[in-house]
Amino acid sequence: MLNRVFEETFRSAGPRTALVFGDDRYTYGQLEDQVAHWAAALKRLGVTGDMGVALVLKNCPLFIFSYLAASRLGAPAYLLDPGSKPGELMRIFSENDIAIAICEPSQRLSLEQVREETNQRFVILVRDAGFESSVDHLGEPPAELIYDSEAAIVQYTSGTTGIPKCIVRSHRNLYCEAANFNETTGISADDSILCTVPLFHSHGFGNALLAAMYAGATLVLMEEFNRAAVAEIVEHEGITVFPAVPVMFELLAQQGPNRHRRGTSLRLAFSAGAPLPAKVAREFKDGFGVYVRQLYGATEVGAVAINTDIDPQETLESVGLPLRNVRIDVLLESGEPVVPGERGEIAIQSAAMTLGYQGQPELTERRFRQGLFCPGDFGRKNDRGFLYLEGRTDWLILASGKKVDLFEVEDVISKFAKVQEVAVVGIPGYQGETVLKAVVVSREACREQEIIDYCRERMSDFKIPRRVEFVSELPRNGIGKVLRKHLVG
Repeated sequence: MLNRVFEETFRSAGPRTALVFGDDRYTYGQLEDQVAHWAAALKRLGVTGDMGVALVLKNCPLFIFSYLAASRLGAPAYLLDPGSKPGELMRIFSENDIAIAICEPSQRLSLEQVREETNQRFVILVRDAGFESSVDHLGEPPAELIYDSEAAIVQYTSGTTGIPKCIVRSHRNLYCEAANFNETTGISADDSILCTVPLFHSHGFGNALLAAMYAGATLVLMEEFNRAAVAEIVEHEGITVFPAVPVMFELLAQQGPNRHRRGTSLRLAFSAGAPLPAKVAREFKDGFGVYVRQLYGATEVGAVAINTDIDPQETLESVGLPLRNVRIDVLLESGEPVVPGERGEIAIQSAAMTLGYQGQPELTERRFRQGLFCPGDFGRKNDRGFLYLEGRTDWLILASGKKVDLFEVEDVISKFAKVQEVAVVGIPGYQGETVLKAVVVSREACREQEIIDYCRERMSDFKIPRRVEFVSELPRNGIGKVLRKHLVG
């Protein structure tokens, strides 16, 4: 299904620009040639519907060529973090059947170690200056189109609070995600999408790569985020759609209003992966002419909601309404819907949803219930149906025998004038009791007792952190999510 869309797009959009990467530009016709070449190369090297290709790559054209080639062969593409540690790669490769790993030079030794210790026979191709010539002789005969493979991509969640989960999504899942997202946002062949977020993550993959290929739009790709370069690229390439993450928008907003800009081509900028402060959305508008909208999604289901409010000033902190063909409920523990304004657990229904976690039946049973995906998030809807996120179920811990919502504690501390950022976690206390620890990035000199005193005036004693740790920055993954598991120690 999705491959047919790609095939039709490449045929009809032939002379239009498909991909821009630095000084390199590819039309859709040239992209089709690259995909055919790489499909043939991968097939000769053993990639099949049962043996996939692992992409351990930063943002680059090769990521796109090899993903589309694997899709054409009906083989799963494993979208892996190029910053993965050897132990993480060891687990992934030992759990899956992978024929080829295409990687950054920095990962070559790690993958050779994995191959030796797991006794897997996968081929390693390294992205470097001599890479293209090393596979030129493999570029024939043309590969046949295969559409019936169930597994299209395999991803691992970021594991911000625990062990990463393996998620397999089908071609139909991806087709439905792209159709739902593009129909809701109006992305078309006239758009140019700037991608600075990692393609291996669901945000960059679904809301940039899939969105562009589905519509026949232009995808402008940056290997990594560069604040100084973004404004120039937006203007030079006529960027109309800009997906990013809060930390990127915050850095761009800090540049202040650009009153010398002749105007901006941007019509849609949206953030995902973590909450975006309304202040940042407004400051970004001063420089780029549009508010940053919030998008809600998950690796298991792709994008599910986006704020497209015509006048978003009052709803900037909302993730908006469900995408077309997506249903989002907010439920009580009994499973009944809450009334508007009441907090409950979020449940999602979408044809873009995976069926569960590979090798984790208990977690699958807990998160996938009666055709709904329950990501573990709390939320509420206003009287217009706009969804607001309010923490996670795994942020509820027992402290002093009472339930504490870490989101609530963070919200209070974040309002202290000396605090720039805060994350709150549960840690082992005296005789096994769980106590709270606040990890703070301060704006100015601040003492632990100041934080505790501030909390004591505003919260019950059992919600007050027993420890406060000051750090220069919070640990984050590639899209800006705080890695809470690294804060527990």
